[in-house]
Amino acid sequence: MIWWKEQHMDKPIIAKDGSVWNFLVGHDFINGIYSQQIFFWSDKKDVTGIIDLVHPNTIHRNKIKDRMKKVANDKVYRDKFIKNIEFPIEKNY
Repeated sequence: MIWWKEQHMDKPIIAKDGSVWNFLVGHDFINGIYSQQIFFWSDKKDVTGIIDLVHPNTIHRNKIKDRMKKVANDKVYRDKFIKNIEFPIEKNY
């Protein structure tokens, strides 16, 4: 997995309600198919999840930032992707 840490892809987002959401975005080729993963977790790590995007549904970096903001601010949207993740993410995925 290659981690996007440039362009503030790993910078926390403060939601409109003041909650802090952390993100780590990775991309890779798995069996020759391009995929992207947006890992997210609350500051307390009590809510975690992953958005998996697989070709042809992968998106441009700018759109990834939009998805991150939507996760931070829209509970209904965020709840679609709730999944337990293991920390440290870079080591386990």
